[in-house]
Amino acid sequence: MKKALVILVVMAIVSAVFLVGCENSKGTENLRIGIIQFAPHPSLDNCRDGFVNTMKAHGFTEDTVTYDIQNANADMNLANTIAQKMVADACDLIVGIATPAAQAAFNAAIDTDIPIIFIAVSNPVAAGLSGHSNVTGVSDVLQVDEQIDLIKALLPEAKTVGVLFNNGEVNSVNQVEMLGESAAKSGFGFETATVANVSDVMLALESLLTKIDVLVNVLDNTVVSAMPSIADRCAEAGIAIIGSEEEQVRNGALASSGFDYTDVGSQGADLAKRILDGERNINFELVKETQVTINEAVVQALGINVPEELAAVAEFVK
Repeated sequence: MKKALVILVVMAIVSAVFLVGCENSKGTENLRIGIIQFAPHPSLDNCRDGFVNTMKAHGFTEDTVTYDIQNANADMNLANTIAQKMVADACDLIVGIATPAAQAAFNAAIDTDIPIIFIAVSNPVAAGLSGHSNVTGVSDVLQVDEQIDLIKALLPEAKTVGVLFNNGEVNSVNQVEMLGESAAKSGFGFETATVANVSDVMLALESLLTKIDVLVNVLDNTVVSAMPSIADRCAEAGIAIIGSEEEQVRNGALASSGFDYTDVGSQGADLAKRILDGERNINFELVKETQVTINEAVVQALGINVPEELAAVAEFVK
């Protein structure tokens, strides 16, 4: 009788320990968050840092969260492999930064209850990321009309707009379509060149330079990864670049009307907290604010006159 009682007590203790362990693995004590960044460039770096820092501000510190942060180096196959590993590791949340990374995370976790947060996805609907109970995030819809307005203000003699993009990125295809429509409405010619990977970028750029007066960058992960080389070659050719966010301006674009991607990452962390608190069916959000940024050095090198009304609202960087 005593022996049976001892066995029952031991079993109860083991069960209690097991239950506590399970509770901690899904609570805030030992959360595991996977972050897949699609490519190594400053905008996506800022998204990642903004997300992690705001999660800390929400109380998800190093003592309560283990982060698995991976970079796919603009390789879709690698993004898929990373996502599958994070699912196998039973992450409590997976964050996909940029459309291909978000799609990889979604596809890997589709038959699980692991929630997905996407950050910097231009068109979540076209990417298949909207309308799911455990998927939400932040959409950085490109402000194409504002980019065209910058061309008209800063480069009044420009007649033809050019754009490089990876036609394997659904977000880029959608942005280029919108940009082409906006350019046509304003009477600009429109030239495009496509790339499949970073190694294609400079050759594709050469095919454009003799046809265009200004290069416009969309939010294309492959092209932005080569931004320093693009900026150097365009400077040699005397071609201005209108970027899609501040970091491109810091890396040699003339100007941009875009987003602060640290804030974009922070906005994603706000959604992550809500989903970790148990909320579901959260609609994705648009980025809340845009900012005009102008590179002083490029203005001087190209001899550009910045209208007073634009200078009054712009942030100048060197």
